Amino acid sequence: MKKFILAIACTMLMGTAHATPLYSLSSDSGYSNGNWSFGEIFTVGSQDLTVTALGAYDNNLDGFITTGGIQVGLYLESDGSLLTSTSVQSSDTIEGQFRFSDIADFTLLSGAQYRLVAASGSDLYNTSTGTATFDPSVSYDGYEYCSGNMQFCNNGYTGLERTWMANMQFNISSDSTSVPEPMSLGLLALGLAGIRLSRKAKK
Repeated sequence: MKKFILAIACTMLMGTAHATPLYSLSSDSGYSNGNWSFGEIFTVGSQDLTVTALGAYDNNLDGFITTGGIQVGLYLESDGSLLTSTSVQSSDTIEGQFRFSDIADFTLLSGAQYRLVAASGSDLYNTSTGTATFDPSVSYDGYEYCSGNMQFCNNGYTGLERTWMANMQFNISSDSTSVPEPMSLGLLALGLAGIRLSRKAKK
């Protein structure tokens, strides 16, 4: 019976997946000469992705000085429409050189191209070259940036040699659907408690 209960619990919990950053930096270098809107352009691979958080570069991992935090938004590259956005705060979770702010799950479609944008405000942005490694679930198509607050830049500065400010966390959509809901975990706990009471009664 104990083995059976353990098997049920493990099966329900195996679906829990840790969200993956869009990319990581092997090293970084902070710099600022004004407020810029930095966009990282990428194409989703063969599987849909579920975005769970948007992130911003935090140079010394000591928080942001920009009033209101760092504005980060996700745009559809084909028409420049804003899909989701948030303000990343100094209190948000750190992973690598970035802080991530949770958002309502948002699905990115296989084969579609998107632009992840962050405005640097009064904070430092990354200038290191050749240090970004992108998750294999996407392909990196380069950056475009321009001066000003968060926006979808047109005719801005472009390149491929570095990433600047914005990041995100995601799951493969097929994996994220297997994460147990709180109600499922609650039912598991009640079921286990019921089995224990039943066994005691038989004794």
